Amino acid sequence: IGFNPEWIVGHISPRPILFITSSDDRLVPPEESEQLYANAGEPKKLVILKGVGHYEVYAEPAFSQVMDETVAWYQKYLPAKA
Repeated sequence: IGFNPEWIVGHISPRPILFITSSDDRLVPPEESEQLYANAGEPKKLVILKGVGHYEVYAEPAFSQVMDETVAWYQKYLPAKA
Protein backbone atom coordinates (compact mmCIF):
# COMPACT_ATOMS: atom_id res chain seq x y z
CA ILE A 1 0.00 0.00 0.00
CA GLY A 2 1.30 3.43 -0.88
CA PHE A 3 -0.15 5.13 2.19
CA ASN A 4 0.55 4.63 5.86
CA PRO A 5 -1.60 6.48 8.44
CA GLU A 6 1.39 6.62 10.78
CA TRP A 7 2.94 9.14 8.40
CA ILE A 8 0.26 11.76 9.05
CA VAL A 9 -1.46 11.01 12.35
CA GLY A 10 0.97 13.22 14.24
CA HIS A 11 0.22 16.18 11.96
CA ILE A 12 -3.55 16.45 12.38
CA SER A 13 -3.59 17.61 16.00
CA PRO A 14 -5.52 19.27 17.61
CA ARG A 15 -8.24 17.19 15.95
CA PRO A 16 -9.51 14.68 18.52
CA ILE A 17 -8.91 11.01 17.73
CA LEU A 18 -10.56 8.02 19.37
CA PHE A 19 -8.91 4.65 18.77
CA ILE A 20 -10.89 1.53 19.65
CA THR A 21 -9.21 -1.83 19.20
CA SER A 22 -9.54 -5.32 20.58
CA SER A 23 -6.85 -7.37 22.25
CA ASP A 24 -7.57 -10.55 20.27
CA ASP A 25 -8.01 -8.93 16.84
CA ARG A 26 -6.19 -10.98 14.21
CA LEU A 27 -7.41 -8.92 11.23
CA VAL A 28 -6.10 -5.56 12.46
CA PRO A 29 -3.58 -6.27 15.22
CA PRO A 30 -4.00 -4.00 18.26
CA GLU A 31 -0.36 -2.97 17.90
CA GLU A 32 -1.37 -0.93 14.84
CA SER A 33 -3.79 1.18 16.90
CA GLU A 34 -1.27 1.41 19.72
CA GLN A 35 1.37 2.76 17.31
CA LEU A 36 -1.07 5.27 15.81
CA TYR A 37 -2.03 6.37 19.32
CA ALA A 38 1.64 6.81 20.26
CA ASN A 39 2.22 8.97 17.17
CA ALA A 40 -0.96 11.06 17.51
CA GLY A 41 -1.14 14.44 19.16
CA GLU A 42 -3.66 15.45 21.80
CA PRO A 43 -6.53 15.11 22.34
CA LYS A 44 -6.54 11.36 21.92
CA LYS A 45 -7.85 8.24 23.62
CA LEU A 46 -7.09 4.55 23.18
CA VAL A 47 -9.62 1.92 24.23
CA ILE A 48 -8.54 -1.72 24.14
CA LEU A 49 -11.35 -4.24 24.49
CA LYS A 50 -9.92 -7.18 26.42
CA GLY A 51 -10.56 -10.73 25.21
CA VAL A 52 -12.43 -9.59 22.09
CA GLY A 53 -11.73 -10.38 18.44
CA HIS A 54 -12.27 -8.17 15.39
CA TYR A 55 -15.89 -9.09 14.66
CA GLU A 56 -16.89 -9.66 18.28
CA VAL A 57 -17.10 -5.90 18.78
CA TYR A 58 -20.55 -6.11 17.14
CA ALA A 59 -21.88 -8.44 19.86
CA GLU A 60 -22.57 -7.83 23.51
CA PRO A 61 -21.01 -6.97 25.84
CA ALA A 62 -18.30 -5.40 23.64
CA PHE A 63 -20.82 -3.54 21.46
CA SER A 64 -22.19 -1.59 24.43
CA GLN A 65 -18.68 -0.65 25.51
CA VAL A 66 -17.84 0.57 21.99
CA MET A 67 -21.05 2.61 21.84
CA ASP A 68 -20.55 4.07 25.33
CA GLU A 69 -16.99 5.15 24.51
CA THR A 70 -18.03 6.56 21.13
CA VAL A 71 -21.03 8.49 22.41
CA ALA A 72 -19.02 9.95 25.30
CA TRP A 73 -16.30 11.01 22.84
CA TYR A 74 -18.81 12.67 20.51
CA GLN A 75 -20.53 14.43 23.41
CA LYS A 76 -17.19 15.83 24.52
CA TYR A 77 -15.78 16.86 21.13
CA LEU A 78 -18.86 17.21 18.90
CA PRO A 79 -21.54 18.55 21.23
CA ALA A 80 -24.96 19.39 19.86
CA LYS A 81 -25.50 23.06 19.21
CA ALA A 82 -28.27 24.67 21.25
